[in-house]
Amino acid sequence: MVNGYFDSLTAVIDQVAPIKTRLITIRPKAPWYTIDIDNEKKCRRRYERKWRRTKDPTDRNNYIEKCKHVSLTSTPVLYQRTRI
Repeated sequence: MVNGYFDSLTAVIDQVAPIKTRLITIRPKAPWYTIDIDNEKKCRRRYERKWRRTKDPTDRNNYIEKCKHVSLTSTPVLYQRTRI
């Protein structure tokens, strides 16, 4: 009885939402993107969420300071300079 129920349920699910195969491309991480950068970005995002929640000017200034601290535009350039 359970097998019949399972088979009919599986047939209905396959009809409504068939299984589709997807191609997933796994890319290597950038060598300049370190754990420290990841942690700083998380901290910056925490400051941003707090500022958007409270609308406090002090929280906004804290967020802006953290944005200046976490600069991802110069990190790849510095990484390339150290490799040369």
